[in-house]
Amino acid sequence: MAGVQIGVKFIRGFWFNVVVSTLAQKTNGATWMKASGPILEGRIALEPNRSWHIGGFCFGHTADETDREVGFMTLKFGLHGSTPLDKGVLFFAAWGDHDLAWGDAKRKWHSSSCMDKLSSAPYHRDLHDFNLQPSLDSSVFYSYTVGATVLQHMSTKDWHFGFVACEDLTLGANALFYEVHSSQGALSMFDANDMDPKSCPILPSEWLQEAQGHISFWLMLLGCTCIGAVPCCAISACLLFRARMGDTKKGQELPQGHDLPLSTVVGQPVSGIEDGNASHSWAQGVPPHDDKSHASPQKVLVSPESEGVSSYCKV
Repeated sequence: MAGVQIGVKFIRGFWFNVVVSTLAQKTNGATWMKASGPILEGRIALEPNRSWHIGGFCFGHTADETDREVGFMTLKFGLHGSTPLDKGVLFFAAWGDHDLAWGDAKRKWHSSSCMDKLSSAPYHRDLHDFNLQPSLDSSVFYSYTVGATVLQHMSTKDWHFGFVACEDLTLGANALFYEVHSSQGALSMFDANDMDPKSCPILPSEWLQEAQGHISFWLMLLGCTCIGAVPCCAISACLLFRARMGDTKKGQELPQGHDLPLSTVVGQPVSGIEDGNASHSWAQGVPPHDDKSHASPQKVLVSPESEGVSSYCKV
């Protein structure tokens, strides 16, 4: 019993260490845990008409258009230099990982202008609006902190973050310190310059819950149902039409009343019976035609020995 308890304690301690070490490890070279949640931090040397990719996070989704909040981030910035930033020269931007946003920016990352990159970013802010106070202190410092709520209800995806400098950036501000901290909601993270991370984990989900937040899904389902019903209705109509045409054709081919051939009449009367063939007709079981008698036919016996008398007699 003591040996079993020691074994159970060892297994529990082993898994505890594995879980803690997994949560605290670096993902793609970036620190996953500092305080609470993943952090992207660093220093960039500013240059005119240049862009910097600093990494990003994966956020889930709510599948509910009325409640889209999936995460929260804290952004910190510090300007190293002698003069403040001019308006419209340095931006912080975020791109969702789909073709019209990050897909477009990624394809022209090293060749497009600052405005082209910003036009494909759903979120971007001019750092001039934060009124960053410049400082020549070489140590890391932050002069502005702002919170950002992440809203996402349609799909789970990566979000890429970066800075975009335009041509008018002056060299009076020569460096920028940054810290992007996801305190809530991040499912994974990836490091700077990882342009195609696909870092989001595959999570189980209820399809009905997902569909409730998408009217387009129900419209597509209705459209598919209608498209599928059209050929079925057409085939059914063709089969019904062919069946009715077949019945009509058979009705036209059947003979009508007086058109029936005599050979098909059952019990056709025997005509032209003479004394010489009357016995033969009676032998075939066909009674002679008698207009005055309406009684039912009677059994007939033929006597071949009788001569000079009628060839039949009634019993």
